Amino acid sequence: SIQAQVINLLNELRESLGLTILFIAHDLSVVKYFSDRIGVMYFGKMVELADADELFKNPMHPYTRSLLSAIPLPDPKTEKARYKEVGAQISKDYYGKCPVVVGILKGVVPFYAAMVEQITIPLEEGFMCVSSYEGTESTGKIILRKDVDVSLRDRHVLILEDILDSGRTLKAIVEMMKHQKPASIK
Repeated sequence: SIQAQVINLLNELRESLGLTILFIAHDLSVVKYFSDRIGVMYFGKMVELADADELFKNPMHPYTRSLLSAIPLPDPKTEKARYKEVGAQISKDYYGKCPVVVGILKGVVPFYAAMVEQITIPLEEGFMCVSSYEGTESTGKIILRKDVDVSLRDRHVLILEDILDSGRTLKAIVEMMKHQKPASIK
């Protein structure tokens, strides 16, 4: 792929010229391949900094663990086990609370379906769609395209999304949801 060619070229330049490169990306599997040390930002703040191997072996921050869990696994059994583990934890944490699980469209649907299938407690489902693009150009602001159609007032809200970005989009979604006064948002 073109991405792989560019990363290989940057790696060659880094090694041959002894360069230090600040590489910003959302795909931790690419970041690990390219980086000696990795910093993870969440809501615009650095929440974890570690050697690449150590970060993958022992992630400390929940957001880092979330990013790592989003890396597709080539083994469907391992991937299903990961969904089952997270679903069991959600079921335990929200037992008796009937959370609202909100998927952020569009790319979340396969992940959302696999995840919700593993949650064993009663829940309500909803979807939102946000964008920062008009055509192929970023507007620099988050635009609500479709609001969630379930009342969030006094409810525990779990956001399922595949928008692995700097945290700006997720922060905007949380701010939009806060106007409905949910009990909690995660």
